[in-house]
This record gives sequence, C-alpha cells and structure tokens, in this order.
Amino acid sequence: MDAHILKSMAILSLAEGTKLGYVEQPLFDLVARKVIALQARGESGTFIVPFDAVASVGTDAITVASTAATQTPSTGGAADGLLDLDALRKLKIVDQAGALLGAISRVEIDPASGAITQLAAHKGGMLGMGGATTPIDARAIVSVGPELMTVNTEASVLAASLSVDPPRGGSRSRASVPDSRPLPSRRSPKRRISAHGEGVPHRSNDHEVSYGGCCHGFGTHLLRLSRV
Repeated sequence: MDAHILKSMAILSLAEGTKLGYVEQPLFDLVARKVIALQARGESGTFIVPFDAVASVGTDAITVASTAATQTPSTGGAADGLLDLDALRKLKIVDQAGALLGAISRVEIDPASGAITQLAAHKGGMLGMGGATTPIDARAIVSVGPELMTVNTEASVLAASLSVDPPRGGSRSRASVPDSRPLPSRRSPKRRISAHGEGVPHRSNDHEVSYGGCCHGFGTHLLRLSRV
C-alpha cells in the first residue's frame, strides 16, 4: 500500500459510530522501519492515533475501537521524534558506494502492521516527468540523518520491481484482464448418408464438401467432391 493513500482518510470510532477526523500525516520511525502513529485533525483540533490502536485500514476509512484510542499531542508523546511523509520525501538516498540514488518518491507499507516494505528513489526529470526511479527493499536501510538516508544495496538486493496497488476505483492491468473476444466458431462436419440411411461424419481439408445421390431405387452413389 502506498503510504500517501493514508493522507485524508477518515478515522471512524466503532464504539461511538462517529467520524473522529481525518489523517493529516502518517508518522514514521525509520529505525523501526514502520508507521508508528497517525497525526489527525478533528473538530477539536489535532490528535494522535498510535498505529497499534488502529483496528483496520480499509479502502475508504480507518477504524479504531473507540475515542479512547486517540491522544493529545504532547512532549514525550507517541509522535515525538517521528518523521511525517513530507519530511521523509525530502531525504536523499545514497548507497554504500557514495552514489546518489535520488530523493524518496514513494513509501510502500503493510497496512496491517505499518511496516515499511519498500521505498522508491527518484532522480532527474522535470515536473515529475522523466528521470530514473530505483526501487529499494526496506531491509537495505542502514541509517537516517537530517538530510540523508544511507542504504546498503549489497546486503539486500534492490527489489526487482516496485509493487503498486491498483488505483482505488481503477481497473486491472491489461495483463490481468481476460480476453473477451469470441473464439472462432468451429463448423460442424458434413455428414454423408449411406445406402442404409446412417449418417457418417466426414471432414475435408479446408474445403466445403457437397454430396449428391440418385434415387434410392437405383442405389446411392457418391458424387465427386466439389471444391468451393
């Protein structure tokens, strides 16, 4: 799941049956490599929901057991020392050889646990177009500083491809859509009639076959095949 999808999702209380607010930011601990909390806003202002208190992350909303799951932001609280998604995307990623892979452009998480599963570093291009994107396994993260994230791509091989959730409300990829074109019709084999009236199937090679016969009293004769 793209962590960006969490932003603006509604947070619902199952016990009270009410909407508590909406997510402003997922908050990350990059040492633990996971989402630790959600920063949210409701009618009474900003509040924090520890990710461990989340009952479920659905396609349209996030549920918690009750309002007791919410916390008021405070020094020493659940949100202290955590990075929000916007701050995370400002980090530059450098590998063990000192090569700049780019800035973080995407963060994939497991919606059940909040664990980061994959990152993407983007370098080059203009206005979000062009450039190169490098997928990185979350296990490759070595350290995170104020401006840089270092990764060891030798310890954990770069992921072969970035797993993308299908867009919400979108269609399946072309490869996953079954071919709905009708199968070519199979023409029933011609049948010839024997002298005893029994139907005998007969096939021709790429040509239609017609048979004729004379009156039963004179016997039945198979006429020469006529090609169409």
